[in-house]
Amino acid sequence: MRPVGGAQAMADQLERLLEVDSEARVTIQIVPFRTEQHPGLAGAFRLVRADDGTDVLYLEHAQAGILIQDSADLKEFSERFADLRGAALPPPESRQLIEKVRGEFR
Repeated sequence: MRPVGGAQAMADQLERLLEVDSEARVTIQIVPFRTEQHPGLAGAFRLVRADDGTDVLYLEHAQAGILIQDSADLKEFSERFADLRGAALPPPESRQLIEKVRGEFR
């Protein structure tokens, strides 16, 4: 955990994660710091399904973001996402970790 914004801000952010995690459409999984190599190290990305069912890949860097609909890229990042979930703690363990760390900031 990299604390940012002070103890209260961290506690509030972790509390918000726990609230969101209770929603049916949200799954939070944490990749522990002890995991040396994992697919998330190459950079952040979002896989988005639009209301019309279209899948889109969103990549962002310091200067801009880009939407990609190329099927080969979507396939590659879908596989990367699956691998990333495999490297992460299961949802119940991720929630327990958030609860534990939140307690350290109270």
